[in-house]
Amino acid sequence: MCSDLDPYRKGKLASILVAIFFTPSLQLIWLYRLSHYFRENHNPILSIFFFYLQQIMFSSSVNPKAVLGKQVNFPHPFCVVIGEAVKIGDHVKIFQQVTIGSHGRTGLDKQYPKIMDQVILYAGAQVIGDLTVGKHAVVGANAVVLEDVPDYGVAVGIPARIAKIMTDPDCVDAAIASESDQVNQTTAT
Repeated sequence: MCSDLDPYRKGKLASILVAIFFTPSLQLIWLYRLSHYFRENHNPILSIFFFYLQQIMFSSSVNPKAVLGKQVNFPHPFCVVIGEAVKIGDHVKIFQQVTIGSHGRTGLDKQYPKIMDQVILYAGAQVIGDLTVGKHAVVGANAVVLEDVPDYGVAVGIPARIAKIMTDPDCVDAAIASESDQVNQTTAT
C-alpha cells in the first residue's frame, strides 16, 4: 500500500492526506489491497466488506483473488471489472469502464488475461480470455482484445487488431490519438 502513495508524495504530510481522502484512484486500489490482504490471511468477512465497499463507492468490482502489481492507477475508477484470476503488472493505468476477465462461456473452463508492466487500458476496453497484453502496450478506447498484444503494441477496434508496434514508450499517447483519428475517418466514409 505504501508504494501506491509514491506518486502523491510531495514532501508534505498535507499532500499525502489530500491523496488519501480525496483521490478516488488511490481509494479504489487501497480497497482492493485490503480485500486481497484479508482474503490471503483467511479473514473472509473483512475481505468481503472491503470488496463490497469498492462496489458501493465506485461501482467497480476488482476481485480480491486477482493479483495487481505496484502503482496500478485508475485515473477514473468507475465501473471497472477485474476478474478473479487476472494478473496485472506494475505501473499499469486502467481507465473507466474497463473489463478484464474470462470469456464467460457456459461449460468451458474460465481463462483470464495477464497484463504486463506499464500498460495503458483506455476507457471501455475489454480484455477477455487467456491472453497476454505485453509490456508498454496500449489498448485503445472501446477495443475488445481477444488475442495477445505484443510488447509496445497498440490494439484498437472490435475485435482488436494490432495497429502499430511502437519503438518508444513515450509515444504512447500520440499513437493512440493518430489511430483514433484514422478509425474515425474510416468509419465516417
